[in-house]
This record gives sequence, C-alpha cells and structure tokens, in this order.
Amino acid sequence: MAEDIAVPDLTHSPLARLFLRARSALSKGSLDEAVRLWRGLIAVDPDNVEAMERLATALRGLGRIAEAEAVLRTAIERAPERASLRVGLGATLMGWEAYEKAAEAYARAAVMDPTSLPARIGLGRACLAGGDAGAAEASFRDALGIDPHSAPALVGLGDARRRLGDVKEARRQYAAAVAAAPKDATARTRLAEADLRLGNYAEGWVGLEWRHRMLRGRRLDPGLPLWDGQPLGTRRLLVRAEGGFAETIQFFRLLRALPTQQVVFEVDPAMVEILQYSGWFRGSLVARGDVLPDDLDSWAPILSLPGLLNMDAEAIPAQIPYLRPDAAMRSAWRSRFGLGINLGLHWSAGPSPFDDMPRAVPLKAFAPLAKLPRTNLISLQKGTGRQEIADAPFQMQDWTAEMDETGSAFLDSITAISAMDAVVSADTAIAHLAGALGVPVWVMMPAPGSWVWGPLERQSPWYPSARLVRKPATMAWEEVFRMVAEEIRVHLSQAG
Repeated sequence: MAEDIAVPDLTHSPLARLFLRARSALSKGSLDEAVRLWRGLIAVDPDNVEAMERLATALRGLGRIAEAEAVLRTAIERAPERASLRVGLGATLMGWEAYEKAAEAYARAAVMDPTSLPARIGLGRACLAGGDAGAAEASFRDALGIDPHSAPALVGLGDARRRLGDVKEARRQYAAAVAAAPKDATARTRLAEADLRLGNYAEGWVGLEWRHRMLRGRRLDPGLPLWDGQPLGTRRLLVRAEGGFAETIQFFRLLRALPTQQVVFEVDPAMVEILQYSGWFRGSLVARGDVLPDDLDSWAPILSLPGLLNMDAEAIPAQIPYLRPDAAMRSAWRSRFGLGINLGLHWSAGPSPFDDMPRAVPLKAFAPLAKLPRTNLISLQKGTGRQEIADAPFQMQDWTAEMDETGSAFLDSITAISAMDAVVSADTAIAHLAGALGVPVWVMMPAPGSWVWGPLERQSPWYPSARLVRKPATMAWEEVFRMVAEEIRVHLSQAG
C-alpha cells in the first residue's frame, strides 16, 4: 500500500498572505499599492493567472491601459480557456475606445461561458458605444435571461432603447433597475434623465441629485451647508459650476432667478471673462481654484438650481440674449465673412458627464447646406473633429486657428456667432452659445436627444431661437440635412 502523502497547508504561507494583502488593497481602491503587491506576487509565481487578472484590473483603474492589456494577453496565453480574462480584455479595449475589438473579446467570453453575466453586459456596452444599439439591446436581453434582476443589464437595456428613440420604454427599464437596486446611482440618474426628457420635471430634478454619487471622485462640496431652497435674505450663496462649458452656459441664466443678489458663482477659469463681459450677472464671479470669500453662508451645485426653485418648463427664464458680444469686434467679423448668408458649422464635442448620448455628427453629412444659394459656410470647430475638414466634400471658411486662443473660452466664438445669420451644430456648447445669443440655431442630435433641451420635439424652453432636429434611428444624416437645408432656406428668405 502506498504511503499517504501529506499535503502542506499553504493558508498561512508568505505567498498566501501577499495574495490576501493585494486583494484587500484592490477592494479598498488603493490601486497603486495593489499594483505593487500583485507585481510582487507574480514575480514569485509567474504563472499565477488570477494575480495577472487582478493586476490588470488595478492598472485599468489607474488609466494604465497599455499595461493592463499586455498583462491580460500574457494571462490569456497561460489560460486561453478562462472566460473572465476575455471579459477583462474587453473592458481594457473599451479604454482604448476600440469598441469593435472589445465586442469581439466579450463575444468570445460569452461563447466560452454562456452563463457569464459580465460578458453579456460588456458586449452590450461595447455595441452601444460602437453605435449598434440593436445588437446592444439583444445582448442586454441575453444578460437578463441569465439574471432578470441585474441592474446593470436593465440600465443597459434602457440605454439601448433610448438610443433607438424609445424614451418611454427606456424609462420603464430604468425604473426596473431602481426597483432591483435602489441605491444604484447610475440607474437613479438615468431614470431622472428620462423623466426630464419626458417633461416629468418634479421627479426628474429630484432624481438628478443622484448624479453626485454616480460621478464618484468629482466632489463639489466646499464644506458649507447645502441650500434648501428657502428664502436667503441677506445670506450669501455660493453656486458652483459643474459638468462642462455647455452646462455653464445653459444654467448661468438661473442665477438671476435666485431669491438673493448675494451670489458668488464659481466657474471654470476659462469662462470667467465671457460671463463678466455679459454684464448680465449681478453677483460675483470666482475662478475655480481661487480663494473663496470667507463670508459664505450656504452653497448649491448649479444643476440643482431648477429643482431648488421648483422649476418646470414654463418657469424657465427665457430672457434672451443673456450673453453679449463686443460690438466693434462683431462688425469686424461680419466684414470678414463677406456678402451673402453666413452659416456657422460645429459638428463634434466630447461626452457629457451627465448623459451618454452621442454629441457628434459626421461633417460630410452637412454637404446639403453647401447647396444653399449665396451661402458662406464657416467653421466653428476647435479641437476634436477638425481632422474631418480635410475630407469634407465642400469648402468652408475657417479662422478657428486664431479664435479663442487667449485662454478664455469663446471670446472670439461668441462675437463671430453673433455676426452670423444662423448656426447648425451638433449637441455641443456652441449650440448653447448660439441659443444664449438668440441666434437661430439648428441643433442636430440622434433621437431622442439629451434631456437638457427639454421634452418638446422641435422647440426648447431654454432657447427660443433653437430648432431641435432629432434624427430617427432609421434615417441617414444626409437625408436629415437635406430637410434642414430647406428649412434654413425658407427661414432666411422670410427673415429677409
């Protein structure tokens, strides 16, 4: 009879203790420490695939995408049958915005493990990010077949239905996600956005407060009491800008609706000059990062103001314009454009922290506008999207290389826009700028569009001069622009 072989107990071995320390660091969010510990463990045990997988998670959390991908590909070589490694690779490729390759990795994981919920959810997110809402919907429904109460899958299905233009069904899925996970901040925020898009303002503004939990790490709280909406008297209120330039432009007007003139508005440094020059705000402007006054009594984030003011569509202040260009500079821009109809174009912006709806339109789709008689097309595009100019099938005037280069945002853009006959823009800060100036602006967005424009299909309660164009999922941008070109022709002919 063979002798029984004693199996050593590794529970308290140095390697096991190192594993536990690394896992604890990762779970606590101490990512730098987790990376150091996982690398130390792999140095001792180079074939430890689980350590590689967790190391990649920590690296991805630190934004070190290339390192995470390299670690995962090594791990896949060691354990090609491990589906979770493909899920991790998909998440990493999403960090590269390589959505098609990410979808391939997630799909491979789903084939390897048909019960993998993360694989199905990841595939849905990759398809959605890549613009295929139909495939995304199918994948999220597969995920719900695995777990009907998965809040991430329900939110994902809501996102897919919203991209397909069905806000009511999207809202139903978000509500189901909230019922399944009442503390899920993403589900709560998405539900609020759907309510606002549908015109359910009372519920929407309250629900939107969950955005602060969704955007972990972007804390605004200055340590003051949060204003509760009650009369302020002589007390001094700090309002802090949040989001991007678009949100600052849109909600800036609400400062005059506050029940006090003792308002300090803290804003991105690049926005201070344009807001000061407007002459519209009666309080004080402070650049973010500067020292705040020491006599502040309470504070509020700017996107919380509509809820605190119990504001519905009819109560939105519509005094337009509330931004003001320099008159002399306006004349100079007008003479620069030349004779004819001057039409400003803007087609691309980065994602909003509050909404995942696309905010870019292919520049080539604007081509029907070039056929308008006596029309000068003028680029307003800075940064992302400018590479499309080289392949545009039409000519544009372009002075953007010398615009807004002083460190202050929109100083030249606001003057140029005020000298134009109209603007056609994707859902970007330029569209909000044109609306705040009262310049006619066609805002191009995929249906149903962002909640920030309001519940109406063509008009916005925020900007009387805006015409909202919500592209159906079944229609090509080029077809939409042909209709818009005819609208603009009729509008400008009527306007003389």
